[in-house]
Amino acid sequence: MTGVDESSDFWVTGSNPDQQIRIRHLTDLRKRGVTVIGAQLVEQTDETWLLWLRLSDRQGEFRLNLAKVDEPRRYRDVQSAFDALRNEMDYWGPITCATERRPAR
Repeated sequence: MTGVDESSDFWVTGSNPDQQIRIRHLTDLRKRGVTVIGAQLVEQTDETWLLWLRLSDRQGEFRLNLAKVDEPRRYRDVQSAFDALRNEMDYWGPITCATERRPAR
């Protein structure tokens, strides 16, 4: 026992921080019973949002990519990302938000 509360919600980057999953693959996995168990939105420097997911059948988090290419699926605002999580992925749990943007100095 490590003394760490296993129920704590925190994000640990796996050995490959650029793990990714295409939306089409996620749709196929969901048909087989895999569920989204965690979501993180990360604001990019260009003011778009990327979505990282935790899945019930594997460890680590996965950046959500477009259906046909290995490019991140970008959301123009937080609401559109929330809508995708709720309506497309049926995820109603906590959503962590982070930013890569920093104030100009």
